[in-house]
Amino acid sequence: TTYEKSEIELIVKKRNGNLEEFQYEKLFSGVENAFGGQELSEKKLKNLVETIYLDLKKHGKKIESKIIGEIVLSHLKEVNEVAYLRFASVYKEFSEVSDFEKEAAELN
Repeated sequence: TTYEKSEIELIVKKRNGNLEEFQYEKLFSGVENAFGGQELSEKKLKNLVETIYLDLKKHGKKIESKIIGEIVLSHLKEVNEVAYLRFASVYKEFSEVSDFEKEAAELN
């Protein structure tokens, strides 16, 4: 009988200081939700998420959640401004319309 050893590739340091194993599925669903039903093929979505993941791994085995959010935002900004704003609204915890307006103005 052989036993496979699962290797943890990435540890996330959360805002509250807790450490947890990186969850690829969470990244995938976060990026997918940012597009909110907009036209995006499954292949393009998978490629985008994989590109983001490879970028994250460049930061070593431990990465702060803040860095993850910033990297996701930088990729979304290049691909789709609406998806960028949707993700930013959750990541940056927008509470007012003016938060959207300010972020949208910075895109230009």
